[in-house]
Amino acid sequence: MRRKQLISFTSLFLVAGFTGACAKTGSSTEPVVKADTPEPSAAPATASAPVEAAPSAVQQAPFPMMPLAVTSFGAAWDGGKVWILGGYHGEPHNYAHDEQSGELWGFDPKTGQWSQGPSVEGLQSLTLESVDGRLVRVGGMRAQNTRPEPARLGSVAEVQVLEPGASAWTDLPDLPAPRSSHDTTVHGSKVYVVGGWTMDPDQEDSVWAKTVAVLDLSQDAASWTEIDAPFQARALGAVATDKELVVVGGMTAKGPTTAVHVYDFAKKKWSKGPDLPGLGFGVGAVAREGQVYATGFEGKVYRLDGLASGASKARWVEADRLVFGRLFPRLVDTDAGMWVLGGVHGMTTDDRIAHLEPIELDAPAEPRFHRWVLDNPSDAKNRQGMGLIGDRLIAVGGNRSLGQHDFEPEHFSAQTWELHLTSMRWEARPDFPVARQSMRVHEDRGDLLIAGGFGHGGEAARTFDEIYQYVGETAGEATPYKKLETTLPQALTQFSLVLHDKTWWTIGGLDFDAARGPKEMFQHTSAIHRGEAKAGASKFETAKVEMPGTRRAFAGAELDGKFYMAGGMRESFATVDDCQVFDLAKASWSKFACPSAVRINADMVAVGKKLYLVGGSRNGDPEKGAEGLVPDRSIEVYDPAKDSWSVLVDDIGLEPKHMRALAWGEHILMFTTHNEEGRADVVVLELPPEVSGGR
Repeated sequence: MRRKQLISFTSLFLVAGFTGACAKTGSSTEPVVKADTPEPSAAPATASAPVEAAPSAVQQAPFPMMPLAVTSFGAAWDGGKVWILGGYHGEPHNYAHDEQSGELWGFDPKTGQWSQGPSVEGLQSLTLESVDGRLVRVGGMRAQNTRPEPARLGSVAEVQVLEPGASAWTDLPDLPAPRSSHDTTVHGSKVYVVGGWTMDPDQEDSVWAKTVAVLDLSQDAASWTEIDAPFQARALGAVATDKELVVVGGMTAKGPTTAVHVYDFAKKKWSKGPDLPGLGFGVGAVAREGQVYATGFEGKVYRLDGLASGASKARWVEADRLVFGRLFPRLVDTDAGMWVLGGVHGMTTDDRIAHLEPIELDAPAEPRFHRWVLDNPSDAKNRQGMGLIGDRLIAVGGNRSLGQHDFEPEHFSAQTWELHLTSMRWEARPDFPVARQSMRVHEDRGDLLIAGGFGHGGEAARTFDEIYQYVGETAGEATPYKKLETTLPQALTQFSLVLHDKTWWTIGGLDFDAARGPKEMFQHTSAIHRGEAKAGASKFETAKVEMPGTRRAFAGAELDGKFYMAGGMRESFATVDDCQVFDLAKASWSKFACPSAVRINADMVAVGKKLYLVGGSRNGDPEKGAEGLVPDRSIEVYDPAKDSWSVLVDDIGLEPKHMRALAWGEHILMFTTHNEEGRADVVVLELPPEVSGGR
């Protein structure tokens, strides 16, 4: 698949100037693709002045961001605004009342701004529905303790309504019994309360709900009835079509379930539907135009097809993929499409997701770009060591200059910054033990290994052989860094560090030391080394097989037990025009097809069953007036099954010099701070299944 001049970034609901009161207007020249948004209807509450809706570091964002990232909250669309109510923003599974929100926020798609409505007492695990122009909140869980008291958690039976234009919530009849961890949906003027349980702080065991409670709001006096349910589950999804109530997944007393139950409103009968693919616990669901959609942790959006022919004949199909997969999201259907709100992708406070992400059912089956422009808090402009731990991008060290060869001591940085992709929030971390650039970083079971690199040795700039471990979880520790006893076989930079079957391999690279003088400062290597780079392990051993020639500043990646490398330079800055693949099990080399041109300092990224060549520079075409190396803005994709390359994207719309690309789940994450403006560009390339080859 080839896409010409792909310079626009998907931003379905972004409006000009959005990201809050302190946001800057994006300096990018890319046109923004956005859908028409409807005029908002009257809000159900008197709104306050617009507020800042994104972290101050965000200058430009493709998705709106919540004013407070929460889980276990209520959400609803009233025809003009998306409303969120309550939720939890503290440490997961360590609940306290002072970390439960009672705030009501409304997002206006037309203006891209949030406004605040009447709040309630802090509450989580509640639901919010829009019924005949009114907002209705149902149930929830309230912690009776504050931090650091032991948890005392109780479900509530509260039901309240917020009338259009009202400044306060008013009571409706309580639930038949307190209920939390449930879901609700609306059919006509009735609210169906599905699943959940009753928690009592004075009782050890919770009581699972056995009925669907139905609140009829069609009369002046609202009333409750109940329907027996063939399941007992919580943390589930419930949606209503014109004819059916569909209940998806959840957690039972025996564990997570992917079961689907369908209730026919007319026949008043239950039947079984097809199991949900993937994880059913903490799923979000919504109905749109008579069809049911659900999504969860994996980030795949499934559609239930064929329900009109009967539950037994229905089947789930993949309809879209999200950038941010999440547990406990809320899905809302609006006039402009479906959105996914909130949720969490891990077990820390920072794993909560602030992005309001559209589900793009009508998007073409092509790569989709999403770009964030952030303030750069680091003093480094390029050549940081970079790695991913879950949804955290860790940038270590780097060079403070924009110049190509500024290697005086003051140009090297030791700063460490973590970017929480879930909120695009920077977090300063303790400095790297040494000021250094161009280290090779590799994730290892939730930690990072940071090896080699280039810095100043006191006498002159040179490469190093140390290996440091960045510990992903550092609770109570002064520093996340540990220097390992194991070192590289020699000082190296511009090499590859490969992990396969618990064995580390070093391939290629350069040992540089300016103190050795002009003739000896560059020492390339063709040796391959293997070992276990862990504390207390012996040093790397030299493998019996060598590389087919020296190579540095090349693109390389491991896929299915084979290490592929393309491009780069050898001695005297000569480019390498052959492409080699190393079978890590057999320790043997062979050739594979090369991309369209030799690239220097590019990244090769493995996603699914394919390889992606991103960034770097290539030799310019003198006939077109391009002398020397010129930036390569294309992305090429390699299919090992066909041994062939194709151009996926002609122009990424981003300066590729010193840009880094990493695999992030089924996406490609690109990052650069190489600019004079002091910004950081973060780009996520979303790959359709047919492009990435699936997993």
